[in-house]
Amino acid sequence: MFMEDAFPNVPMKRAKLVSGQVASAIFEMESLNKKEDAYLFVMLFDHRLKPFINFMNVKEVFDKYGDVKNLESSLYKEMESLNGATDINLALETAYFHSQKFINGEMDVIGEVEPMTNSVFNPTTGDDITIPNVRCLIFTDGEQYTGKGNEKIERNPFADFQYNGHFVNVLMGAFHGENSNVGYSQLKSIMGNCHIHNSPQFFHFSEASQSMRMRHLFRMGSGPGFCEKCLDNFITDQKK
Repeated sequence: MFMEDAFPNVPMKRAKLVSGQVASAIFEMESLNKKEDAYLFVMLFDHRLKPFINFMNVKEVFDKYGDVKNLESSLYKEMESLNGATDINLALETAYFHSQKFINGEMDVIGEVEPMTNSVFNPTTGDDITIPNVRCLIFTDGEQYTGKGNEKIERNPFADFQYNGHFVNVLMGAFHGENSNVGYSQLKSIMGNCHIHNSPQFFHFSEASQSMRMRHLFRMGSGPGFCEKCLDNFITDQKK
């Protein structure tokens, strides 16, 4: 489905749009002071898993690809090969497994880590929450479909994600397509609520005018927010 047009009456493939926005968001991390301490994991999937950036730090990514155009081209080429079914359950469970191992310091390639944290206040509950600066974003344009029957997204495994003995749901979901699509309701239904605003950690893109907002989401995925209200605040801060 990523080889379909990105939006109605827009002659650009979804893979082209997404690869460009992801690459641009990553290279906007140029301003990070310690690029060697910020890690990225970008995994592509249909009914298979295809790690693209496999827990590389930002400096390593910049050294490998050189500039945004090379990264975009490489990502687009890999996305072109995704023409199978859509196993969202497999993608979520795998992302959760690696994210929990990362935060636990159990990945041999990286070793023990001490993540930066964000302290946030939930005005509705009155709780102060310490959240590790780790985010997972699943971006899809389809529904769960493997051809095995009983097709549904089983659960949100990130409901079990733990940091320092506390459950912290760091998963955000984004759907690209019409809200009448089964995949839209499937993905939205499993998302948790933002720790700050109690709004669903879910984003929807269906119009060409939202392209820049999509890029901001990919950039926000490396830091401060979880929901649409967080994204609004992030975009406002970027303009200052």
